[in-house]
Amino acid sequence: MAWCRGPILASLIFHGLAASAGPASGKTGPVAIRAGQLFDGTDDRLRTNLIILIENGRITALGEGVAIPAGAPVINLSGATVLPGLIDAHAHILFEANVEGDAALIPLAGQQFLTRTSARKALDGLRNAQVLLESGFTTLRDPGDMDVNRAHLDVRDVINHGDFPGPRIFAAVHAITRTGGHLDFAWLAADQPPLGYAHLVDNPDAMRHAVRKEVKYGADWIKLAATGGLTTRTNPSESVFTDAELGVAVEEAHRLGKKIAAHAHGLSGIKGVTRAGVDSIEHATFADAEALRAIAKAGIYIVPTFGRRIAKNPDRGNWLELLRKEPDYKGWPLIANALKLGVKIAFGTDTGTFAHGLGPRQLAMLVEGGMKPAAAIRTATSAAADLLDLRDRVGRVVVGMEADLIAVAGNPLTNVQLLEHVGFVMVRGQVVKNEISANP
Repeated sequence: MAWCRGPILASLIFHGLAASAGPASGKTGPVAIRAGQLFDGTDDRLRTNLIILIENGRITALGEGVAIPAGAPVINLSGATVLPGLIDAHAHILFEANVEGDAALIPLAGQQFLTRTSARKALDGLRNAQVLLESGFTTLRDPGDMDVNRAHLDVRDVINHGDFPGPRIFAAVHAITRTGGHLDFAWLAADQPPLGYAHLVDNPDAMRHAVRKEVKYGADWIKLAATGGLTTRTNPSESVFTDAELGVAVEEAHRLGKKIAAHAHGLSGIKGVTRAGVDSIEHATFADAEALRAIAKAGIYIVPTFGRRIAKNPDRGNWLELLRKEPDYKGWPLIANALKLGVKIAFGTDTGTFAHGLGPRQLAMLVEGGMKPAAAIRTATSAAADLLDLRDRVGRVVVGMEADLIAVAGNPLTNVQLLEHVGFVMVRGQVVKNEISANP
């Protein structure tokens, strides 16, 4: 079962195992893991020399003296640290920055989506999801992606059903914006139809209809493009919606049992979506102290994304020049101030605007911003699970949780960059990568 490197899918299909890798595979186990060290996602400590017993994809026992059933396979991770599988709450699986360079970030943004069919985007999305799984992400939230036929939802469904291995996925369908807003591509000729990658709404009634349409077509989340953004070179300082439109969006999403995420860079947009009561604010780039206090009081999560830094090219194009037009931009230390003011932070990378698989680099950036390594890791485990309403399923290593586990050599609480080289991945009780144990 040591499916190391490779695409996971190709290996599984070659061995005739693809259909057995997910939740539709029925009863399995028991399997035991010997964990030299364990970070369970609940506090700042490491526990040592534990046995984790797994059956039917769930953790059934955990402790020092757990008896291993006769004949049960034993995965020896006694020289490693075991952690909960990571969660990326802002992952665009159809984006192909790793293949097409800067295509998602140039003025002709969207070009890459026009040159691939929906079928090709679905295949690419499946591969990208599996790359993310091998890098340690066992759960993803895709907050809207760019395919008029919703290819990313097909990827979500075949993985979640167990037809193919991959991380569990929760998704918005398309973002909601206004005419001329972020994702309403201005580079199209005036006689060309909109691309259909976003719902265009220009009044509260249209907003209500767009939310209902999202739910109709299978959205787990609703996504608002509440300010300009880098993908379309719209002004990131600009607030896109009126308070009335935002209020209707949140009211209708919550009435239909869905949470709502808001893309917001600029301060006015951040304050608007906070007043409206969204559930998460993506990026939150220019949030000042007043905005952060309001976010904390409302109990809203922020999902900071450092994709440009992850790609090691922060001055790409003219985007920072646009950002500097924001009056309150002074290199605001977002993470340190969010921590100081009690803002809840969940981990999300904006993967796809940089090469898939590099997302764990953001953990070190959170530590650079003032977090302890354990707290940074919790943003990508128990905190992100709370945001996604998965707190009873994933994000912690405790009895009863689904067996989503990763492992690294060494102690990530003293060197969080170890998580950039995950050596073992288990999702739903199935090993999909093992470069550590000799006895999987």
